[in-house]
Amino acid sequence: MAVIRPPGGGGTAIAASGWIAIADIDVPGGAVANKVFQNPGDDTILQSCTVSGTGLDVIVRSSYPKVTVNGTPATLPPAGDSGHYEGDVSITIAGTGPVVANCITANDEVGAEDEAAVTLEAPPVITALSFTGGYPGAQTELKEDDQFDIQLTADKNFDQVEVLDYEAGKSKVIPVASTTSTTVTIDIADRGNTAVLRPARVRVRDASTGAYSASRDTDELGGSVDGTDLVNCNNLHPTVSISTISYPATQEALKGAESATVSNTVSDFTSVSYVDPTGTQLNIANPSTYESSKSVTRTGGSYNVSTPNFRIIANRAANDATSSAEDVVQIADADQVITVSPATARVRSGVSPGADTTITISSDQQLLNAPSMDPAAGRGTFQGSWSGGPSVWTRDLRVPDSENPADGSSHTWLNLVTTNLAGKVVSTITTGGTYVIGGFTQRTINYPAFTANSTETFPLTDEAKLSAGAFSNGNSAVVQPFGTPDTSDVGKEGWCAPTAASGVAVNMRMLHIPSVNANTAGLTLTLVEETV
Repeated sequence: MAVIRPPGGGGTAIAASGWIAIADIDVPGGAVANKVFQNPGDDTILQSCTVSGTGLDVIVRSSYPKVTVNGTPATLPPAGDSGHYEGDVSITIAGTGPVVANCITANDEVGAEDEAAVTLEAPPVITALSFTGGYPGAQTELKEDDQFDIQLTADKNFDQVEVLDYEAGKSKVIPVASTTSTTVTIDIADRGNTAVLRPARVRVRDASTGAYSASRDTDELGGSVDGTDLVNCNNLHPTVSISTISYPATQEALKGAESATVSNTVSDFTSVSYVDPTGTQLNIANPSTYESSKSVTRTGGSYNVSTPNFRIIANRAANDATSSAEDVVQIADADQVITVSPATARVRSGVSPGADTTITISSDQQLLNAPSMDPAAGRGTFQGSWSGGPSVWTRDLRVPDSENPADGSSHTWLNLVTTNLAGKVVSTITTGGTYVIGGFTQRTINYPAFTANSTETFPLTDEAKLSAGAFSNGNSAVVQPFGTPDTSDVGKEGWCAPTAASGVAVNMRMLHIPSVNANTAGLTLTLVEETV
């Protein structure tokens, strides 16, 4: 009940300044039960309650902003336009007893007082705790994430079991229906690769107040029975590794019924098995026996360099721990398919050293080494060596003007040799067996004084692809069709065309006669080329 008492303690209630009321009490992270209010229905003045912890938030309403709660001073904010003040005051209590709130007047005198009786609820006590149910299967040890049951009893109802991150157990929160006794399953932690008997540690939450019990270990009473007080933890797993795969000499894959040897290491195991995950590609000798050099024979598969087809699975029976490793025993039983492709539609010739064209050899398989191939006789020369791999290789082809037939004809690649990983040789080009030489790379040509034909010649294949730049005097060069002279003054010094010829080196001819006559000191035409 809200009362007004004189400063300093009990006694007969007397008149005092202002008013104050404890509206409610909360326990951060806990619970408050059995609340009794002075005004049931409105529930605005708390008389008594039961709390689950000693840290309280006391909700206070007062006619003055300054208050104290159990001696803790606070200043409350205005409660809107209500004319009073309201807020939370955080305090800590020692145990069961009253919570007393006073308002402080404008003269800093202790004014009206209110109190609420608070009972500190005792948390549950775990009275019995043990492992139960036995080890999984035939195990005698536990690895990480194995599960084991524990049975526990408390002196009052609880609704949650918390397994602490300690010894045998991983941290885990397990909700349960309100009860005083239950069996729950814990997850085993990784505490190393040596067998050690370890306890588990748990606590429970009061179903009514939310208060937590003190933690208790399964061997609290000093017991040492395996499977009851302690469990045997050992996270040791087999070690499995694959080091090298040895193929027939000069090969890196299998074909036909060839065999390979897989070097491997397996330790800390009880049983081992060697399997082909594809089920169709390999026969593995003695698949249930550990051998550091395991023989395998191809039984199927046309080409495989990426999908694992060899797997080792090792198990340690004591804790049923399994480890595995896998690799690819490469297979190249099918013939490779070869495609040759120049970087451009036509291979252009050039003034030595000229602009080279990149030629690409592509295989649908990885190749054991760089391919070899020659251009048609007298139709270009490869520069440097083949580079790239393992399935795409490139090399530059250089064609001088003297080897450009200037007729757009096709030429056949010669002497292809490709070898796949299993040593199969293919010399057939499936796509791109020929190439076209046509066009010439960019260069500069010159016109002597009063001369219509250029000094230099070039192998013209397609005049429509001819491109000319500018004369040395700055005028643009405009390409004209064959045999179309322009005798007007329009575009003076800007008209040019090759002499009409096919399959031979030709000159660039200036068709604009006034331009020829005006050329008294010689002209240079730049950026001339036949594009691809």
